[in-house]
Amino acid sequence: MTFTEQVAGLTVRYQRRTPQLQRLVEAVGVALAGRGGARMLRILSTKLSRCTSCLS
Repeated sequence: MTFTEQVAGLTVRYQRRTPQLQRLVEAVGVALAGRGGARMLRILSTKLSRCTSCLS
């Protein structure tokens, strides 16, 4: 088991993404959706998988 201290604004319990990364992914998803969003995230060097609970 790994235990980490929760830092307000930086980490959220049981999350695989930081709040900042989650906001970025949501904003790109709303603005571009689908393949356009995937290309934009690649340009921003943000690697995500199709499975939202897994990072690639």
